[in-house]
Formats: sequence, C-alpha cells, structure tokens
Amino acid sequence: MELREQEKALDLLWMEKMIAHQYQQAYLSSINQELRYQLEELQTESNHLYSKLHQEMLQRGWVQTRVEAQNNIESALLYWEQYREKYPELQRQE
Repeated sequence: MELREQEKALDLLWMEKMIAHQYQQAYLSSINQELRYQLEELQTESNHLYSKLHQEMLQRGWVQTRVEAQNNIESALLYWEQYREKYPELQRQE
C-alpha cells in the first residue's frame, strides 16, 4: 500500500506538532541556559515548518481550519517571539 501525497503531508504535520511539543517539554524541564537556548531555537524552527506545511495543505484543500485552530498556531508563534524579547539574557551572546 502506497501513501498518497496528502496522507504523507498529514503524517508530517502530525509528527512536526509532536516534535514541537517535545521541544517545549524539554525546554521547560531544562536548567542549562545553553540547552534552553538551543531547544528554543529548535522549537521556533519546528513551529515555522509546521506553519509552512499547514499553509501548503490549506492551499491544496487538504485540511480545513477552524478559526480557533489558526488562532492557537498564531498564539504559539507570538508567545515564543515575545518570550525571547522579554528575556534577552536567554539569547546566545555572540
């Protein structure tokens, strides 16, 4: 049995959501600042990838979005952007 593109995309979307969740849990559990920074970067990247994939699927008509689901995605992205601004000391010093 071969998966169609839509099924593959849905699997990728679900996996990316789970990965982002695991990054968040690890971030909240970590006390090492460097590790926290790396986890934050990874989660931000994962959130952006999820958003891109979701947008592509919306354009192809493969998923339907409820307003609250879209708001949750936007809220999560906004939360992490504001968190980084609120705690600049957690950002990597080059």
